[in-house]
Amino acid sequence: MEFQKDCFCIDDRYGRVLYMQDYASYVKDDMISELCDLSRDLMLSIDILPVPTDEAVRFLSY
Repeated sequence: MEFQKDCFCIDDRYGRVLYMQDYASYVKDDMISELCDLSRDLMLSIDILPVPTDEAVRFLSY
């Protein structure tokens, strides 16, 4: 395994990680669709903490 500043290499395969934090409060589903439409092999993992609508509205009202 070899690490470079913008990617890593395992055997003859290269990889790169995209980590997003503190993104907009609403993520449109077409963002995920556009990522999946890339002509590259892709492994996509999404970790989202769902919040009930009424709780989100109260939070946004402050």
